[in-house]
Amino acid sequence: MTVPAARRAGRWTTSIAIGVLASALALSAVTAASAADPETRLKDTAPFRVGVAIDQRETSGDPGRVVTEHFDQVTAENHMKPDAWYDGQRTLRIHPQAAAIVDFADERGLDVYGHTLVWHNQTPAWFFQTASGQPLSTSDADRSILRERMRTHIFGVARLLSERDGLFGAGNPLTAFDVVNEVISDGPEADGLRRSEWYRVLGEEFIDLAFRYADEAFNETYAAPDTDRPVVLFINDYSTEWDAKRARYLALVDRLLARGVPVDGVGHQFHVSMSLNVAALARAIDAFADRPVTQAVTEFDVPTGTPVTTAALDAQGAYYRAAFEVFHARKDHLYSVSVWGLNDSRSWRAADGAPLMFFDDLTAKPALVGALAAAPAPAVAVAASSRCVGGRVVLVVTSTNLADAAKTLQTSSAFGGRDFSDVASGRSVAHALSTRAVSIPAGGVTVTAEGGATVSALYPAVTCSAAAPR
Repeated sequence: MTVPAARRAGRWTTSIAIGVLASALALSAVTAASAADPETRLKDTAPFRVGVAIDQRETSGDPGRVVTEHFDQVTAENHMKPDAWYDGQRTLRIHPQAAAIVDFADERGLDVYGHTLVWHNQTPAWFFQTASGQPLSTSDADRSILRERMRTHIFGVARLLSERDGLFGAGNPLTAFDVVNEVISDGPEADGLRRSEWYRVLGEEFIDLAFRYADEAFNETYAAPDTDRPVVLFINDYSTEWDAKRARYLALVDRLLARGVPVDGVGHQFHVSMSLNVAALARAIDAFADRPVTQAVTEFDVPTGTPVTTAALDAQGAYYRAAFEVFHARKDHLYSVSVWGLNDSRSWRAADGAPLMFFDDLTAKPALVGALAAAPAPAVAVAASSRCVGGRVVLVVTSTNLADAAKTLQTSSAFGGRDFSDVASGRSVAHALSTRAVSIPAGGVTVTAEGGATVSALYPAVTCSAAAPR
C-alpha cells in the first residue's frame, strides 16, 4: 500500500502508550501458558477467518507450515494488484507468484482474499492513455475507453482464476476481493475522494462501475450455478481509525449503498502504532456496525518502534492482545482479520521495528501470544482416554459445559460420537466408544457446544492384550 509521507516519517518511534506498558506486566503469565500449550493455533481461537499476506516464499518449507498451522486465509501481498496481471506486451495472464499462492491455498484448504482490482497505484500507465500515449480526456469517447478497460480487466481476472481453479463457489479458493482500494482522500476535497486518474476521467462513477463489474464477473458469469454471490466484495482503505478519514469513508459507503451498488464489506487496513489507543480500532468498526455490510481488518501490523527491545516486544504483545480483544468482541461484524506479513523482516514496515507476530526464525513472538490470549475462554471442555476392555480398545470421552446456561454438546471421533441435550451449566457427561480394535494409534476427539464453541482433546495410542478365551 502507499501512505502519505506524513504517515511514514517520524510517526513510528519508541513512544508507547502508558496503558499498553501497564498491560505488558501481565504478559509473562500469558507466555508461560503458551509455552505449556505449544499446539494452540491462532485460527482455532478466532470466530472469524484469520489471514496473512504472503508471496511465493511462504508457500513451502517452514514458512508454508506456519502459515497453514495458524491461518485459514491468505492474501497476495503484491501479485494480484492491477499491474501484476500484465506482461511486457500488455497481455493479461496470472502472475506466477499469484498462481503459486492460489495453488498453495487450494492444496492446504485455505481461502484466498484477493487484493486488489482497482487502485490508483501499481496500475499500468496505459490504462489512462490513448493509443498514441496521450492522457485520456474527460470526453465521452475517452470515458467509454476507460470504462471498457476497467471492465475488461476485472472480467479477465475473474476468467483466469475460474479457468485455473473452477467456478467461484464450487471449490475455487477465492472467496473475497478488495474491489477498490484507497479511494478516500487525505485532504479537504468536498466529496472526500482521492483525485486519482480513475477519478479525473470518470469521477465518483468509477467506484460504482468497479463493484458492478466485479459482481457481474465473480458472482454471476464465473460463479457456479445455484450459488448465492460466492465472492464477497470489499472496499478497503487506511487510517479509518482516525475520525476525519473515517467520516469521509462512511459518507462514501452510505452513498454507494443508497445507489444500490453491490458493496458487501468495508475493509480497515489498520497499519497502526502502539501510541494509538485500541479504542480507536473499536470506533472504526462500530461506525459501520449498523450498515448492511460485513467488515474486515485487512492489513494489520503494529511496529514496536526502534530500537527493538525485550520491553518493547512485551508491550507489543500486550497491544496485540488488546487489539484482538476488540476484534473478538465484534466478531459478529468481522469477516476476517489479516496481518500484513508472516515474519518481521518480510514487512514493508520492518524499519519501524518488528511489526508482525513471528520472529525471522518463525518462532512465536509475544505478539502471537497476545493474540492467542485474547480469545474468550471456551464454553466447553473435553478430556479423552483410551483403555482396554475385554481385549478391545474403548475410548472414554468426558465433556463439561462451561457456559452459563444449558447447552447441547456434540462429540465426534474416528470411532463415532454422541449428542447430549440440555447439559446444565457446570455439568459433565461421559460416554464410552467401542473401537472394536485390539490396537489404535494416537488420535483426538472433538466436542462442539451449542452456539459453535469447539475444543479437542488427544488420546494416546494403545494396544490391548489378546482377549481371554471364553
